[in-house]
Order: sequence, then structure tokens, then C-alpha cells
Amino acid sequence: MCRFAVRHKRGFTLIELLVVIAIIAILAAILFPVYARLKERAKLVNCVTNVKQMGIAAMQYENDYDGKTLPLYLGQFVFNQDCLWPELMWPYVRSGNKNLAAGGMKGMFKCSSSPTIANAAFDRSYGYNPYLGEGSSISLSEVVNPASTIRVCETWWYEHPSYVECGSLYSVPRSRATPTQNHGPQPAPPGWHNGVNAVLFVDGHVRQWRKDQIWQQDNYQEGSVQMPDVWYRLRGPKPGA
Repeated sequence: MCRFAVRHKRGFTLIELLVVIAIIAILAAILFPVYARLKERAKLVNCVTNVKQMGIAAMQYENDYDGKTLPLYLGQFVFNQDCLWPELMWPYVRSGNKNLAAGGMKGMFKCSSSPTIANAAFDRSYGYNPYLGEGSSISLSEVVNPASTIRVCETWWYEHPSYVECGSLYSVPRSRATPTQNHGPQPAPPGWHNGVNAVLFVDGHVRQWRKDQIWQQDNYQEGSVQMPDVWYRLRGPKPGA
């Protein structure tokens, strides 16, 4: 008479189960930051595309206005008029709202990594170099080295006294970024993309720079005027970049 041995399958022990869970947790801890960095890298590519479009629009504006720069704003600085740099750029891009001052900066004027602000008038992600004109345009010939002069940079105002956090109309160099009694800390490059910011230069090319590169300074002076902000100033020597 044949006898068949019955073999019982052994399940996982508690120790083995804990080891498997620990291995999964370790793999997740390794992979999640990598995934987050890759996701932010993809957003940086989109941000670079945004500012590249701004560069093309700005140059079209300057071609139409006989070599006068697209300024930070024209005329009186008020939010309810079509005078701010995104609105001046709008006819060339048709991205966002027509009255960007009242309706916020959507479309290409809004980085997907930046927070969304309830007050839409400050829901913006990019700032403009004020040395290119405030209230009026200047001649492009005044920009001695357009390939090394910032036009637009990712910018965020973390501690505005009235809005806590908000975007900014302008991108400021370090010499103008000191806190003041009325305005608190000034806008700064936020570094949302793994510490990197998309930076548009006057000649239309884009770089991916960290805050310390954007805010680089030196001791350059013209007469009695200090001009320390390497990448914002319109004249003076520029480091190799």
C-alpha cells in the first residue's frame, strides 16, 4: 500500500515579514527623492521654455519700438493699467490674461513649481530687471553686454508684510535686496528646481543658475557710483560665464 507524504507549506515568519517591509521602506526612501528630483527637473524644462518665449516676445517688442527696451513698466506704476512688462509683452505671446496686473500672471508667466496665491494680482513667478527701464524705455545700445545681462529671472517674495508670500513684478540684484522698514525682505531667486532658477538674458538665451550665481557681485565703480551687481548692471566688465 502506497503512502503519500503530505508536505505542508511554511508561511513567512514575523521576522521575515519585517525584513521585507524594511527593504521596501529603504527602497522607497532611496527612490522617492530621486523621483522628486526628476519631476522638478521636468518642471525646470518647462520653466526654461517659458522664459525663452518671453525673450522672443521682448525682442519683438524692441524691434517694433526702434531698439528701445521693453521696460519694467511704462508711465505711472499702478496695477490697474496696462503698463507692466507682462502686459507690454502680451500682444506678442497671447498667454495669460490681457490685464495681467488685475488677473495675475497665468500661462507662461506662472511657473508650475511656484505656490498659488489667493490674491491673483500677485500670483506670478518671474521678475524683470528694473535697470532696463522703470517708467520709460532705454536704448538697447546702453546694454553693453546683452549676453551677460539678466532680463527675467524666477523670483519670489517670501515675507511681504501685507501678503506673507507672493510673487514679484521685478527681479532685484543683491544690492537692492536688503530689508527696508516699509517693505521687509526683497524678492529673491527661489530655487524651486533643485536649487536652480531659470534665467533669461537680454540677448534671448537662457541659463540655469543658482541664487549665488545670480546675485554675484564685485567692486566695480563708475566715478562715484557703485555698480556691484554683475549680471544686472548694464555697463561694466562681466566675468566669463
